[in-house]
Amino acid sequence: MANTNTKTSTLNSNSKSSEKETKVTELSSVQKLKYFIGMYNIKGDTGSSSKDTKCVSPSVWKSDGKKLSVASRYDNVCLTTSVDTKFPKGEFGIQESGRLNKMLGCVPSDISVTKTSNQLKFNSGKLNFNYHLVNPESIDDGMDEIVEELTDTSYEASISLTKEDIETFLKVCSSFPSDLKESMVVKVWKNKGGNYYLDVFNTNSHKMSIPVTVENDELNGTITFNANSWVNIFSSNTKSNGCLIDFSDDGICQMVFSYSDEYSGFNSTYNVLPSDMIPVVEEETEEEGTSSEELQDTSDPKSDRIGQEVLDKVASKISDKLGDTGVFDVSVNDETLEPELVEGV
Repeated sequence: MANTNTKTSTLNSNSKSSEKETKVTELSSVQKLKYFIGMYNIKGDTGSSSKDTKCVSPSVWKSDGKKLSVASRYDNVCLTTSVDTKFPKGEFGIQESGRLNKMLGCVPSDISVTKTSNQLKFNSGKLNFNYHLVNPESIDDGMDEIVEELTDTSYEASISLTKEDIETFLKVCSSFPSDLKESMVVKVWKNKGGNYYLDVFNTNSHKMSIPVTVENDELNGTITFNANSWVNIFSSNTKSNGCLIDFSDDGICQMVFSYSDEYSGFNSTYNVLPSDMIPVVEEETEEEGTSSEELQDTSDPKSDRIGQEVLDKVASKISDKLGDTGVFDVSVNDETLEPELVEGV
């Protein structure tokens, strides 16, 4: 079956009468970079703590001088995002996306960017700063392992969500208690009349249903996903017009967001993977008899010498008492360290 990415979504079928006649205001370079970071920063890296590594979103930026893009994987989500903007050519290892986003927040408007061997230099009329890069090869997210599978995936069913639908979904999810956030489920299903719905629920809790528009009516049964992944993705595309969502029989969900007006230069696609497709990172095991840390010699030569003298004296006394029996028992109490001889058996 043909990949549904080639079909036309109702999201972009606006009539000419609804087109705006006013001139679109161009976003500043800072606004573009900040929204670009937000599109792929789905783990919620805020840059507030250098110790909180679970939310860090390392990435490799690629630029041809006119388009800046990222292709990466975070947990069960593979994504590709891009923005049309002037930027130095090359690949750039960004280790702390949240930190860079905060630094950009200190700049009011346009900014020029240049590159040195290991830094990006951001310059404006009121503030200049440097951002240190890491080697792009040091950022391994496992994306390459599943690219081929994603390329060959056929999507059998599709729905579309308007901007209002997305806002409704986020409100629905926010109505659940915060401690249930990680276990919320979204179920995609259709009734006998062919109408599609998104059910959001948690085990033994209330359920809320959102009717959605059908783009390709080939859904067999129901498909469920972790709702939190959808929340993170929708929250990263707040300026979009809507979203086209494709579903494959093997449980992959692909989301493509549409943009227009001042955000027309942005593009984003997300693949939400089932658990059996997520690459497992094996921890390196140490060989028997080796240690990952070097042992340090903390012994005191003086105390070692005294200890050895005591042992030699005890051994001498034991030897005198043993004689030829060759059998002994050593007992210790609070009053003496004198070994007690036990007669041979």
